[in-house]
Amino acid sequence: MKSVTNMLFDYAVEKNIVSANISRSVHGISSKKFSEPTKKEAAEQVYIDDEIQLILEQADWHHAERQP
Repeated sequence: MKSVTNMLFDYAVEKNIVSANISRSVHGISSKKFSEPTKKEAAEQVYIDDEIQLILEQADWHHAERQP
């Protein structure tokens, strides 16, 4: 998009419509800034060792609680 703006202002400078191409003084514009970040799938959830142990303990407790 910025390249189109640069070309438009270059043309305007060439035709004496404007005195300078102000588009060329703009820096740091990237399409990455305007794109949505990708999200990890729920299947990719990462747990630390302590969390895994707590999850397993809770699962055992709930399973034991339901046994007749």
